[in-house]
Amino acid sequence: MENLNATMSQVINNEITYEDGRIGNKLENLFNAIPLINIHKIIAESFFDNARIGVFPFMASQNINFNNGGLYEVSYSYLNEICEIMEAIKATFLTFTFVEIDSNDQRLRVSPYSQKEMIYMVASLQNKNERTIDENNYLLVNANPNFPLETLKISDEELEVFRSKFQSNGHIVLNKYFKKENTRTISYHIKDLRTTLAKDTCEKYIIHLCQISNVMKIISDHNLRDILNEDQYREHFQGREKQITLVFTTDTEYYDMGGLRP
Repeated sequence: MENLNATMSQVINNEITYEDGRIGNKLENLFNAIPLINIHKIIAESFFDNARIGVFPFMASQNINFNNGGLYEVSYSYLNEICEIMEAIKATFLTFTFVEIDSNDQRLRVSPYSQKEMIYMVASLQNKNERTIDENNYLLVNANPNFPLETLKISDEELEVFRSKFQSNGHIVLNKYFKKENTRTISYHIKDLRTTLAKDTCEKYIIHLCQISNVMKIISDHNLRDILNEDQYREHFQGREKQITLVFTTDTEYYDMGGLRP
């Protein structure tokens, strides 16, 4: 069967390189043929379930705050406006940096389980070398809809304050849980963003803070090993079990397009 979801990739010294750095939806591009079952939904929901019984209780026991249920959101209109800015300034990546931010910040609409700083993701517009362009950092996630995008823009200095709080608190806890360096940033290529925005013109995307599960076990349990794209699996999921990631969902679709750092 023809692979309709194939990415432009090649293996060089056991590392995958993608045309222009684009990754595509990692949940859909795991196979060399289209499975008969909705396996990307099954894998994504296993990430959600894993977080509910794994990393979320652990973070709560360590007094690390996060939005209720690990659920965040971003509006289509804000994301579309961000994409237009990226095109204007020739940005390549939209990079989400994990930070800790005051849950009472008036620029946000969040519902944490306690009134203190919480885990959050600041969006930055970056060039092909993953350097932020002209301090284009935004409180895009769970943004107060009464604020124009320009009001949600923050400086590199303010981002660094938020990031440092996470590095000295939540990130240390996550490293204990993962037992090695956990995720600090997640980068989405502009071409992947354009594809998603064109495919799903919904009012908002739900962002799931979640935990990578044993993807190979799921694939084996559903007898899909024979069509697995081994290169994609090794690059994006092998050795990353328990690491945190972000999955965007609409009413019908699941998107995991980002490159995790580390």
